[in-house]
Amino acid sequence: MAEEVLLKPLSKEGLVKTAMAFNGIPYMWGGTSSKAIDCSGLVTNVYFMNGIQLPRDADQQTFCGKVVSTEYSPDGLETGDLLFFGKKATDATPEDVTHVAMYLGNGEFIHSAGFRERVSINSMDPEAGNFIENYPDIFIRTVRIAGEAYSGFQPVTENPFYKEILSTEP
Repeated sequence: MAEEVLLKPLSKEGLVKTAMAFNGIPYMWGGTSSKAIDCSGLVTNVYFMNGIQLPRDADQQTFCGKVVSTEYSPDGLETGDLLFFGKKATDATPEDVTHVAMYLGNGEFIHSAGFRERVSINSMDPEAGNFIENYPDIFIRTVRIAGEAYSGFQPVTENPFYKEILSTEP
């Protein structure tokens, strides 16, 4: 059973399908399950269930993969890209990443946000009804995991713990 999840090739379609299964799940800070989940728990689970192990927290996930953009725009984004939010660094303060979402395509992203109280889909288009007004101001960067060299993340099958589990399954 674990092999079916952990050994399947990473695909953008698989990421979206998995993410959409979490849509509507209640938000809970620190949550990592289908009972309740936070933003980085959502991203970690979606990628894990597609064979990629990411760090647990958004501020750690932002160092994975390849930076695609520092502008809040769907231009050049691909399904599965991660959008990071928080406070940009200034001369006096360090960057503070506090939120992550996954890009779905067509200007939309999925995330688990406390103010929404659940996993929901929002838009990057200011004209859309599901646009969040303050998100462009707190946007930090977009990072691409799918199709990139392993940098800060790894296939689940490369983790010694999961390698052991997979090698002992009947």
